[in-house]
Amino acid sequence: MSKIKGPFKFLVFLFFLLAPLRSGFAQIPQDYRYQKELRSYIGSLKAKDFEVEIEEIDLSEVYNLTDDQLFRTWILLENRGREVPDFSGLLRNARYFTLRELEKNGTVNMNIGRNEFHDPISTAWWSIWDYPGNPYYGSRAVKLRAAVTAMVDMMMLERYHEEGRGRRADFAGTSLLRVGYVYDAAKDILPEDIRQYYEEGMLRLFSRIEEWGPTLIHADMDMFAVAGVWAVAESMESDPLRERAGRYVRRVFEGAYREAGYIHHGEGFDPSYQGITLGFAGWATMLSRDSFLIEKVDQMSRLKAYLSFPDPDGEWHGPSNFATSNDAGSPNDGWESYQRDIGLAMLSKEARYLIWSGRDRPDWYATGMYPPGVLRERVAVNLQNISHRMLNEGRADLSPTPWKEDHWTNLGPFAHQYYKQGSYREFWEMQENGSPLMNAPVNRPGTYTETFGDEFLVAKRPSFAAVIHTGRLSDWGDETNISGLGGGGISVFWKAETGSVLLGKQKGFQNNRSGPDRWEDWMNWPVHAISGETAAGHPFSSARQRNPKSVYSVTEADPSVEVSGTLNDRYADPENALEGEMSYKRTFKVTGDGLSIRSAVLSDDENSLNRLYEIIPIFIDNRQDISVNIYFRTEDGEWGQATSEPKDDIVEVKIERFNGTVHVSLDNPAMVRLSPVEWSVDYQTHSRARNILISFPEFTSGGGGKSSEISYTLH
Repeated sequence: MSKIKGPFKFLVFLFFLLAPLRSGFAQIPQDYRYQKELRSYIGSLKAKDFEVEIEEIDLSEVYNLTDDQLFRTWILLENRGREVPDFSGLLRNARYFTLRELEKNGTVNMNIGRNEFHDPISTAWWSIWDYPGNPYYGSRAVKLRAAVTAMVDMMMLERYHEEGRGRRADFAGTSLLRVGYVYDAAKDILPEDIRQYYEEGMLRLFSRIEEWGPTLIHADMDMFAVAGVWAVAESMESDPLRERAGRYVRRVFEGAYREAGYIHHGEGFDPSYQGITLGFAGWATMLSRDSFLIEKVDQMSRLKAYLSFPDPDGEWHGPSNFATSNDAGSPNDGWESYQRDIGLAMLSKEARYLIWSGRDRPDWYATGMYPPGVLRERVAVNLQNISHRMLNEGRADLSPTPWKEDHWTNLGPFAHQYYKQGSYREFWEMQENGSPLMNAPVNRPGTYTETFGDEFLVAKRPSFAAVIHTGRLSDWGDETNISGLGGGGISVFWKAETGSVLLGKQKGFQNNRSGPDRWEDWMNWPVHAISGETAAGHPFSSARQRNPKSVYSVTEADPSVEVSGTLNDRYADPENALEGEMSYKRTFKVTGDGLSIRSAVLSDDENSLNRLYEIIPIFIDNRQDISVNIYFRTEDGEWGQATSEPKDDIVEVKIERFNGTVHVSLDNPAMVRLSPVEWSVDYQTHSRARNILISFPEFTSGGGGKSSEISYTLH
């Protein structure tokens, strides 16, 4: 063998000299002592410390559970056991949690979060699930997997934030929730000094979120930090931290909460995203039992309940014309789960109907309360299903990818984990006694008149119910990106026999297929609006009035609301085509027999218009097997099928849907037609609608300007 000569000899010597120190070149940040100590602790652990033997869940213990324990377990298992927290973190190869593998190939290998290598919240949960037959309960190896992952995430985020990236409380709130939840689960197996260093890192992240404060952009995502601060405070069992958590929560709600009962999304109300709010706010509330949060969750649950309407076929719908991003209404909001809704029912009487109804559900979805014997059978079957999946999915040697910031996590099983004792008996007695709270408000006996801030008037009378929306729309801080359709109008007109004949919808700003509603389709927009077109073909519409003014006059007998706005601002008249000032005023009055509407357009200048319509959106459905028939009656009493061809002297419109009818009775004959085509959306709900267009009469002069008005009654 030839001898190594020259400078190469020195390089070889240097390589072997430094070889024992290679592990000291850390990829996990070592900028602070807590990081150094946590990394050193991870380095002391071997693959055998993370070994988890996959075992069957003992089904025999099901037969020893009390009624409360059974129902608590059922909350977890209802969806065929598929809502049990993800167990993939238990199946991963143990070596991937060792320092050597974590720092292999010059990077940090641990991608975590929702749908990633594993979610430490879900993994940690398996070690604290107190079902007597859970073989992983108290498992040191399972707890170490979650704890090491959370430590890595915490240390990586420290540097990530110091580099100026991801410095947002809504993003970092998820990580705070992770480290707080995992610490509460795993602290008992950590050495005392490591607990102190873990707490130091956790508190540094807590303080950064306090410093940044809520982001208030997609404010539903600020709920991650609301749950996060409480997770940390409770995991450390610290009263000073509980006080700080309470103060932070109040900061979030001060900036994000609207009196109507929602957390805004881009400054507007998006019922679909409100589902995320309810999930994480519910988690924080059940964890903390904070009276402030209990009150807010109750108010948000109340709005959800009063914006939920059933069709005769059992499908549920809710208005979403005003929504910021998506088309889904309140009944079928985002991130729904059985356990989330049961959690809300334990927090708010307004949410208890969700146990029995209130959203579209597959045939297998649990409806109502089951007696203990049935519960026991179903729990046993679904436990067996979970056990089978764990044993047969195998240890697929999926390897982690490099760490990245991930601000999504699964919704934890908070209703199960923080179960309110006695809930089973309370809900069972409701069912046995036929409590009205088993039904959504519109299905309960009697009438009501409810207001939600200055954004919604919701009323029910013996033969109908209605929702009038007068709230603002969002422009995301950019006047070209106004979201939703509003301006003040009817969002729902409902009858038990017809379901929601009138239902405000829109395509959704986030629609990644056909995109949001466009101005060229203004006659087809499914929203109760005043819309028109100048002689030059430029459209304008009250549906794009971002912030209408409203005056509520609420009495139980005849509540009313007046809404007004301009038709020629940059939103309602984007091409600045209208001359002078043109505005509108609408009055809605609820009586015992129907809903009366008076719409007036006011102008101080001459405007040559091609069209000016009162638009009434008729909801068809989100399925192809539903049809709606619309008929026009002329002044001489003749009925005819409605078409898109204008018909003069119409005094009544009849809409047939399911087994009932809704009538639109005009106070004066008018030219009426249907919109050119049926509106449909290929995103989320796949809804369909067709508009009735009522032409305004010629403008008349008076009072220093010109005006035109239409009045009619829905019944």
